This record gives sequence, C-alpha cells and structure tokens, in this order.
Amino acid sequence: MSFKIHHLNCGSFCPHLSQTLFGVTHLSCHCLLIESAQNLILVDTGLSDLFLKLNKNPLNKFLTRPKFDNLQSASTQIRNLGYSPSDVTDIIATHVDQDHIGAVHEFKLARLHLNHNELAHLNPEASESSKRFSLEYLVNTKEIITYSKFGEDWFGFKAVKQLKHLPPEILLVPLVGHTNGHSGIAVKDGDSWLLHAGDAYFFQEDLSLQANTKSFKREIFQSLDAVHNKNRVLNKKRLAQLNRENSDVQIINSHDHRYFAGTNFSSI
Repeated sequence: MSFKIHHLNCGSFCPHLSQTLFGVTHLSCHCLLIESAQNLILVDTGLSDLFLKLNKNPLNKFLTRPKFDNLQSASTQIRNLGYSPSDVTDIIATHVDQDHIGAVHEFKLARLHLNHNELAHLNPEASESSKRFSLEYLVNTKEIITYSKFGEDWFGFKAVKQLKHLPPEILLVPLVGHTNGHSGIAVKDGDSWLLHAGDAYFFQEDLSLQANTKSFKREIFQSLDAVHNKNRVLNKKRLAQLNRENSDVQIINSHDHRYFAGTNFSSI
C-alpha cells in the first residue's frame, strides 16, 4: 500500500548556546500526517497553546526556549491541507512528553495509540509525570489503545506491533530509553520504509560512524533526559546499524530540523 505522508514542523525550541554546543540553531517538533484510504493518522502532535500554559517550569523555559504560534499547530496545518482536525482518526505517540502530544486535546475524535509502558507517565502520582506530562492534555481523548511487548520482528527489532484499526504497513517499534515506553513508528510506503524514531536520538550525526567534537556534548544532553540511558544508547547504536545496512529504510527523528532541508518531503 502507498500512503501520502506529510512532514509537519509543529513547534520549535531554541536552547541557549545550541549552535555552539550542538551545531544547530534550533530544534523542531517533527510530526507526520499519513493519508490512507480509510484513515488520517498523526504521528505525534507537537506543541499547542495549552503546552505554553501548562509548561510553568521557569528553568525548563529558560533552557529550552520553546517557540510556537498557531500557524505551526498540527490542526492549522491540517486545515491548510484541506482537512479538518475531526478527520484525524488516529494519533500514534512515540511517547507522552509534552512536546510530542501537547496538542492531542485538539483531536477529539481520534484514538491515541502508545506503548503500554508509557502509562507510567500518565500516572499523576509518578514523579516523572509532573515534569514531563500533564493529564489535562487527555481531557478530550476518545480512546487510548496500548500495546504490550509481544509482536513480530522488523529488521532485527523485536516485539513490533501492528496497530489496531490501522493498515498493517504501520508498525509500533519499541525503542525504550528516552522514556519507559518510547517507540518508533515505521511506515511502509511502496517498496521502502520510513521510521520516525522520535527521541531515540536527537541529531543526524548520532547515526553516523564519524565522531566529531560535539559528540560528547550531545551525549550528555541526551542522557540527562533519558529514563533508561543504557537502553537509549543501545537502541541508538541499533538505529545507526539499520541506517548503514538498509538503504530502503529512511530514518528521521523529532528534533533535528535539518531533516526538513533539501528533502522531497511532500509537505513541510
């Protein structure tokens, strides 16, 4: 099956000294809008006005400097493509950090799909949830569908799950590390695959064999935000191997805005 896949930047972060430390000026919130014959599917939702209201941590705001306006919202960009937010049937979350499903409340008719271990972040009693997620985002959620670790093999990645109500060419790929239930989303489009790896890695260079002077700084930055750092490092290495050995798999992530430059993305 072939899909029409739109690449949307639904918010940005401009961390202090980002150019000096990481070689990039800002970080994106890279989401996908997938058109199939029966479904309109979002992979992550990016930021929203609610995110700016709920993100009250002054240190976090100072360090990350989130930038957002309504023209960047997933709902606005979907309208600009000729659809309504109510046409979105399903949202697949790489994980539940606020910058990844901060606009889920705008899609009242959509089912939310995620790894079952991400429910730990939805627990208001959990220490992580107060920093990374707010239950207010889920007020209008129609249905939450979770997936366990049992599933098929995909390019050496185990426990991959086909998603309920969705075409079999869309898979949830466990990439635990950044969070308890962090996942990638693999989409088979014709003869090739697109893997949205979320926050399993932050920078294009992470998938390269070539080390550079910024690698240590990037690793420190990513490790500070990881729940299981050893698993994060392991999965990043596995993604680098997949990137080297399989030219028919295109890998992208959430925050390196350079994926939007010089590509044939159908919508930016």
